[in-house]
Amino acid sequence: MISDIFDSIPELYEAITDIKSHISDINSLICSNLETYNLSLSQINETLRSFEKSLRTIKASNNDNSFGNKINEQSAIIKELTDKYSKFNIDDIIETRIKQAINIINTDNKKVLDDISNSFTEVKTYTIALKKCFDASQEEVSKLSMKLNQVTADNIRQTELWQELTHKEDMYKIEVINLIYAFQHE
Repeated sequence: MISDIFDSIPELYEAITDIKSHISDINSLICSNLETYNLSLSQINETLRSFEKSLRTIKASNNDNSFGNKINEQSAIIKELTDKYSKFNIDDIIETRIKQAINIINTDNKKVLDDISNSFTEVKTYTIALKKCFDASQEEVSKLSMKLNQVTADNIRQTELWQELTHKEDMYKIEVINLIYAFQHE
């Protein structure tokens, strides 16, 4: 079971690496979106400047032109450009773009945070399982240590018994020799 946990640790690191890569991709996407929005705003500003330039040109031309029909024609153009110009509310456009960017960032960040949360939940699960394995192995080590101590104690006792038996055997041999000697000299 412990080996299974250790075997799964590389997969866990790989998952965390994938999340880091995903965060990096999201950040790149956010930067790209913001650049796109800035480009769109720049184009709108350029269009507005173009309208303003056209209006100034027409107004200057009207000041120099005394022909009534030409003035009326240019006044109509001024009115048309002014109407178009007034439709461009740059503040609303910027606010809309910012809201869109914030929504995208929030959505992407929520997904990234969910991924991170899931990974940390997985890490927590692995950690708990690993701790259980370590606790179990420590308990087994403790039991084995007790058994080893018992075996060592048994070995010491057997050695003592063997020494005692050897001593008795030596004593019996001496006694037998003494008996034989005693019988020989009777």
